[in-house]
Amino acid sequence: MTKTSLTAALALCLIVLIALASPKDAQKAKDDPKPGAAGGQPQKPVAIDPEELKQAGELVGAMPQATQALCNALRWLIRPELQAEVMKGRRHQAPSMPPFEEERSQPLSLAERLRLVVVLQSGLPLMPPVQQAADRLVQSPMPSAGEGLGPCAIEMVALRLLARMEGIKSREKLKARGRDVLRLADEQAQHTQAPKGNQMIPAAWFVNHYWRAVIARAAFDLDINGADKAWSSDLDLLLRAAQGDRGWHSGGPLELPYQDANSNLFALGAIALAAQAPDKLLSKGRRASAQKALEQGPALLKKYMPYYGALGYDGCYGLIIAGFPRELVPADTPNAENWHKNTLTNLVAGQRKNGSFAPRGDRAASLGLHGTSDSAPGDMPVIIETSLMSLYLCGGFFAPKPPLAEADLARLGEVMLALALIEASQMRVVSDDFRQRVIDAIADGCAFLAASQLDDGHFPGHFEHYTGHQALVLLTLLHGGSARDSEPVKKGLAWLEKKEFSVQTVSYDAAIMLMLFQKYYESEIKASGMLEARTEKDRVAARKKLAQSLPKERMALFQKLVSHLDSAHTGGDGGWTYAKVGKTDGFAGGGDNSNAQYAMLGYRSAVMLGCEVKTEVFKRETQRLLKTFYPVNLDNPPPGTHRRSDSRSPDKSPAPKVTVPEEFKELSPEAGGWGYSCIKTPPDLAMTAAGGSSLAICMDELRLRGSLEKDLEKEINRRI
Repeated sequence: MTKTSLTAALALCLIVLIALASPKDAQKAKDDPKPGAAGGQPQKPVAIDPEELKQAGELVGAMPQATQALCNALRWLIRPELQAEVMKGRRHQAPSMPPFEEERSQPLSLAERLRLVVVLQSGLPLMPPVQQAADRLVQSPMPSAGEGLGPCAIEMVALRLLARMEGIKSREKLKARGRDVLRLADEQAQHTQAPKGNQMIPAAWFVNHYWRAVIARAAFDLDINGADKAWSSDLDLLLRAAQGDRGWHSGGPLELPYQDANSNLFALGAIALAAQAPDKLLSKGRRASAQKALEQGPALLKKYMPYYGALGYDGCYGLIIAGFPRELVPADTPNAENWHKNTLTNLVAGQRKNGSFAPRGDRAASLGLHGTSDSAPGDMPVIIETSLMSLYLCGGFFAPKPPLAEADLARLGEVMLALALIEASQMRVVSDDFRQRVIDAIADGCAFLAASQLDDGHFPGHFEHYTGHQALVLLTLLHGGSARDSEPVKKGLAWLEKKEFSVQTVSYDAAIMLMLFQKYYESEIKASGMLEARTEKDRVAARKKLAQSLPKERMALFQKLVSHLDSAHTGGDGGWTYAKVGKTDGFAGGGDNSNAQYAMLGYRSAVMLGCEVKTEVFKRETQRLLKTFYPVNLDNPPPGTHRRSDSRSPDKSPAPKVTVPEEFKELSPEAGGWGYSCIKTPPDLAMTAAGGSSLAICMDELRLRGSLEKDLEKEINRRI
C-alpha cells in the first residue's frame, strides 16, 4: 500500500508548492541555468515570426501522429542546442540530464542509459554523441541488480543496439560488457524464484520475468552463449503460475482486480516475447507452450481492460503491448487495427507541450528503474515515463524497423525546431517578478486541470474512480481562483452528486470532500462568524447562523462524511485507515499517519461547516501523537535525511534563519517526528509535517472547547 491513495492529479493540485522552487532546485538553476534563464533572472524572449510559426504548424501537422509524438519526446530527452535561442525568456522545463550532444566523460547514469536506448531504438544513425555514449557506457559501473532486473535489461538492450550499428567502434568491448551484464542478471535468481505458499505476489515478480525475457533476447542478438539458460527455467515457472480465469494473478484467496490487471499485463509481456523468440533461443516445445498460453491473452485483456484505463494508460502499458503479436487484442474486439489506433490516441493524449509525458500512475514504479534516492534526479519519473512512451512509439524493444531509420537528419532538425517554435509560442514569457511567476504557475496548473475535464464532469487520471480524486481537483480549482459557479466546478460537483458522494478510501475521500465544501461555502462560513469564534459559545452561535444559510441536504451530507471518518478509526491507540474498520478484509492494521493526517484535516473542515465532532477525537489523537513522537539525534539523523550542513545533503543552499518566539524559548524542544505507521518509528519528513499539522489542529480545537490544559499545551508546542 502506498502512503496515500491519491492520484496523479495530486501533483498538479499542489502546483503552488511546485512553483515555489526548493533550495536544491534554486541552487541547480544557479549552477546550470536552463534555456530561458540567465543568472537566475529571466532573459528577454525573442520575437516569434507569425509566418514561421504557420510554416512550423504545417510541417508538424503533416506528420503521422506517432511520428510527431516520438519526435517531440526525443526533443525533450536529448535537449537539442538548436532550440535554446527560441526558449529564451519562456517557461520551458527541460530534463535534469545534460544535453545528449554535450561532450562528457562521466559514467552514464541510469537516466542517460534509458535515453540512449530511446535514441538508438528510434533509428537515429551513428553520430559522435552516440559513439561518446557507447564509450562512456563500457567504462561505467555495472548496473544495479539488487532490487530487480530492470537496470540490467535496459543496459543489455543498449548494448544490443550499439553493437548492431554500422561503424560503431569497440564492438567486442560492447559484447564483453554484455556477457558481464548477463552473468550479473543470471546471479539474481531470487527475483524470479517461485513464491511460497499462498502469499501475495508483488507486481515486481512478474516484472522481473518480463525483464528476464528482454535480457535473454538482447543477449542472444549479441551472440552471447547461454542467453537461454536462466530464461528457460524461469519461463517454465511463469507458465505454470497461471490459475484459471484469473490468469497470472497477484496471489492470495481474494480476487484483487487492480493488482491482477498489472500482474497479467507483465506476465503476458514476458510470454509474448517467448512466443516470438528466435528458433535457436528457446526450444520448439517452450515456444509452443508460450504460444498456447497466449491463447488466454484476449480473454484476460478483455477482463482487465477497464482497470488498465482506471490505473492510467501509461508508457509502461504501451511498452508491454508493443511487444504483443499484432493480433493479440481484447476478446470481442471488432477491429484490431482500430483498437491499436485508439490505444495510440489514448497514450499520446497526455503529452505535454515540451514533449515529455507526465507519470500517470504507479505501474511504472514496479519496473525498478528509479535508481537510488541519493543518485536519481528529481524528475526521474518523468524521464522514465517519456522514455517508455517513446519506446512504445518505436514499436517496443525488438521492433524490426525503427521508425526514424530512414529519416534525414537535417529534416529531423527542422521538425524539432518547428516543435520548439510551437511550444515557445504557447508558453508564458517568464516574469521578472517572483510573485507573478508563482501566480502564473498556479494559473497554468488550474488551466491544465480544467482542460482535462471530460464531458461527464470527471477528471481523468490515476484512480479517477475515487471521489477523493475528483474533489481534490475541484478544491484546487477553487483555491486557484475559479468561481464556484464556473463550468468546471459545476460539472465536477454534478459528477460527485451522481456518485452520491460515495467513499472508497474512506479517510481520503471523506476528508477531501469536506475540505472541498469548506472552500466552496467559504463566504457563508465567513458571514456566520465561524472563523472568528474563540469559545464554544461563539461557535454554537456561528453554527446556528451557518445552518440557516446552507442547504439541509448538504448539512446532512457533511455529518455523514464525518461518520465515515469515525468508521475508519482503528480503535484504541490506533489511527485511521483506508476502509471502515471491521470491513477491511485485513487491510486496516493499526492505521497510518497519512490517513490520520487527512482525517484530522477532514474533521477540521467539518467543524468549520457546522458539524458536531466529539472533543474526544482531538484528545485521543493528541495523546497518540505525543506518545509516538520519535526523538532524533541531529548528529546522526535517520537514513535518507541530512542536515543542510552535512556534506551528504543534496541541498547546498544556506539554512534559513528562524527567529524563535520568546514564549517558545523555555520549551526546550526536542528534535524528532513521526514515521508512516501509527506506532513509534523513526521519522520521515513528510509524516513529521503531517504530525505537526495534526497537533496544531488538535490544539486549536481543544483550546476553543476549554479542554487545553497548560501542561498539555506545552507538550504540544514542544513537539511542533
